[in-house]
Amino acid sequence: MFDGSVRFRDMIYVSNCSELKKVILREFHVKPYLGHIGYHKTLNVVKIFYYWQNVKKDVEEFVARCLDCQMVKAEYKHIGGLLQLIAIPKWKWEVISIDFITGLPRIVREHDSIIVVVDKLTNIAHFIIVMSTF
Repeated sequence: MFDGSVRFRDMIYVSNCSELKKVILREFHVKPYLGHIGYHKTLNVVKIFYYWQNVKKDVEEFVARCLDCQMVKAEYKHIGGLLQLIAIPKWKWEVISIDFITGLPRIVREHDSIIVVVDKLTNIAHFIIVMSTF
């Protein structure tokens, strides 16, 4: 069936129209269902459906200019520091963490907050209901 497109090896031939090429590259590289898949994958997906001269060069330039891809490159990420050993407590309840849950609706005796006390060794938690003025 003839749909008006020029074909080359079962691919749609794209003429020398830079705007059309940008639309095609944006469709295959930026769309959420593919999500910035990089140079090689973008090139492979585009080459399944479309053909034009210098397609590799155009894909490479498009991906190189993609701001989202540039921001997640490894060279822009901070290098993590050395791992720090976590001291393991020797006794229960030697090291604890305390957290407060506030802003709850008032219940009997005007309690509207919870203090959460967690033992670091056993991960046992105690939940103590209190008033926020406590």
